[in-house]
Amino acid sequence: MTHDAEIAVTLMNRWQRSGGESDNRTSHLQLLREGGLSFEATRAGFKNAAAEWSRVEVECLTFTDGSRALRLVHAEPTRLLTSWSAVWPLRPVSSCRSVSVCDGQVNND
Repeated sequence: MTHDAEIAVTLMNRWQRSGGESDNRTSHLQLLREGGLSFEATRAGFKNAAAEWSRVEVECLTFTDGSRALRLVHAEPTRLLTSWSAVWPLRPVSSCRSVSVCDGQVNND
């Protein structure tokens, strides 16, 4: 099964490589809306005083099927973008096995 995020990531990465991100006429969100994909967009910023860069943002698009598209945006001093990545819908916690990590060893409970 192909999830909405996989379709969106393919479209947005092609569009980004072709210079669409620098073309201010159409945003990546408009591109997806024109394609009929329903999603919610969120963005969160993080600061790191110890690094050369001062702010990185995580952009997340959550689709109605539960899948997500993520990318990092290096906002300062210049705008740099990673490629988009797709994340399948997360399984409910009740259906996951308990896994613990101790001293680098993974233990399935």
